[in-house]
Amino acid sequence: MEQENNLNFKYYNYKQDLFKEIISQQPAVYIFDNYNDLKEALKHYQPKPLSQQSQFFSIKEFKERLFSSDQILLKEEKLPLILYSVLNAEEKKELRLDSYQDIYQFSARFFGYFKLLQDYQLSEIKGLADWQQHRVNRLLSIKKRYQQRLKELGYTDQLALKENKNLNLQFLKEFKQINLFNIVDFTPYFKKTLQQMSSEFEINLHLQLKKEDFNEKKLEIESLTLPEKTTKIEIRKAKSKLKSLAAFLEEKESFKTELQLIDAADEVESAEILSDQLKINPYQSLKETEIYQLLNSIYNLYQKGKKSSKILIELKELYNLSTQSLFKKWLEITVEDLQKIEDLLRNDYYYLDYNLIVSELPVLKPLYELLENIRKIKTISELIELITEISDFALEAEAKETAEKFNDSLLELKSIEEMGVVKSW
Repeated sequence: MEQENNLNFKYYNYKQDLFKEIISQQPAVYIFDNYNDLKEALKHYQPKPLSQQSQFFSIKEFKERLFSSDQILLKEEKLPLILYSVLNAEEKKELRLDSYQDIYQFSARFFGYFKLLQDYQLSEIKGLADWQQHRVNRLLSIKKRYQQRLKELGYTDQLALKENKNLNLQFLKEFKQINLFNIVDFTPYFKKTLQQMSSEFEINLHLQLKKEDFNEKKLEIESLTLPEKTTKIEIRKAKSKLKSLAAFLEEKESFKTELQLIDAADEVESAEILSDQLKINPYQSLKETEIYQLLNSIYNLYQKGKKSSKILIELKELYNLSTQSLFKKWLEITVEDLQKIEDLLRNDYYYLDYNLIVSELPVLKPLYELLENIRKIKTISELIELITEISDFALEAEAKETAEKFNDSLLELKSIEEMGVVKSW
């Protein structure tokens, strides 16, 4: 065990099982570069009943826990909304931000810029061109108003916590030892924080590297020595699944040394013999679901006609919407109804108003009433109630996970309004 800079270093080769060797029954803190490593490490953890439990963190979660305040720490997804609320009309025009929906890309760059300065302990970036300095000055102005708005609401964020150096080690006070697994990315800010913590804790860095590859003073990799290749891997593919299996069994029988068949896991395309036997439920994000696409299309339809004093439905947008199976199911649209929409388009109709809907497409009256109700909405609670009315029938056909995710999103919207994060929608 080497020691330098008040940190302890231990090195391992690639064949060693770090988790098996290091994780013990003694209470300690274990920190991992990613969540997959954390889950794997937990398999090796078998604490005694009624004993003090060790704590396991991803490096991201650990860094966030290190700083705290008496104020409520806002989640990352709520911060862009506050950021948008402090922008003036000129800034929105320059940044091409028309609504809350447009803020997220700018928000990522905004917080990324100040996090970069913070992580590398830079007060400013020198040598900028005039146009670059103009943008930086704009960011600083926005940041000042953003942090003032946070203060008024009684909230804080990770940026402010680190700026105020609100280091909190209370959640670690029951432990003496902190172990970091294969973590080699250390910003100057985190290095300084670790040094500060090393006066109170034994901090161990466990690295699957050669000692000469890692600079212990700078906490960075200087070179990378890979192990010698001793394992021979052959990739073979046969047109016949049966022949493929038979060839492997024959070779296994005659081969002098041990053969190992590597399962392709969820890469089913690479394991054709198994593909007919496996049923994979691929992950589907909320944006890929039919209910999201329906609601998004209705929103686009509303946006197209909202500038008029009365409700107008753009025919082209309606035609695109009418191709969605969920929309047809919702309004019970028939083939004849779709044909009428196409006929109106061919006759150069651009919008549908209420009179035209009543005379030509009465099936669309619920859609017209919905758009009318959207105009009357004043609070997020009213919006959620309206969305729920539309989506209830659709969620019955969705997977349980998707339905839960959708309802969680609605609750998140409600909490944003209740917390005062957004003044007006």
